[in-house]
Amino acid sequence: MNRSTIYFLLILIFVSCNQTDKRNNSDFLLAGKTYFIYSEKDQETNIIDFKDSTFYIHGKKHTNNWKLSYYESIPFLIFERSVSGIKKLNNGIISLHRIGYPNDSISMSLLDFKWKKELLYGTWIEEKYIGTDSTDFPPPPIFNNVKVNWPPTYKLSENKIEFDFYRKTESKIRISNNGEFISMNLNNPVFYNYEEKQWHVKFLSDSVMIIDKDLVIPNHSKVTSQRGFEYKELKLIKKR
Repeated sequence: MNRSTIYFLLILIFVSCNQTDKRNNSDFLLAGKTYFIYSEKDQETNIIDFKDSTFYIHGKKHTNNWKLSYYESIPFLIFERSVSGIKKLNNGIISLHRIGYPNDSISMSLLDFKWKKELLYGTWIEEKYIGTDSTDFPPPPIFNNVKVNWPPTYKLSENKIEFDFYRKTESKIRISNNGEFISMNLNNPVFYNYEEKQWHVKFLSDSVMIIDKDLVIPNHSKVTSQRGFEYKELKLIKKR
């Protein structure tokens, strides 16, 4: 497909934005949902949230606008600075094909609603610190002779997380629509200034939370468990 044809098709799509076929809307109600998104070309996976007119990719500072449009009852998704034909498959899976890039396809799988976000809010203590004092966990050398706030706590609210240990740090957060993922840029002095980038909430009740953490060196790639950081299957207890 040549460039002029692509531009002509884009114009038709935008012109037809107000000619939406209402009968098809129920198949593509994206707003308020969380999807696992996979790019075959880049072999990349991400978690994406759709708001009313914007989307957010967790783990990345990536927010942009999206819009669903129809041309002669054919649905198109406008996002990522591109226009894609959109097709609903079975089991909540949606297939996207970018116009002008026939070999560049994306799959989106709907993630089920997990938890009430309100259960996340409050003060949380990692289980290993329960019933201990600061002498049980010698501080990193940089914190010798520094007053310790014991036990270390995470405090979560709707838009922010605070970490209180040898010093207080905080970050804005984004909680996925389904309550399963929390994106942040939280400096963690215990891990020598690594950043906590994302929590994957694997279990949540009114008193217990189990998470996987992604930690990064700022401006570098994700740290794996092979580097010796214990961030898999962490159990947190809510402070009463």
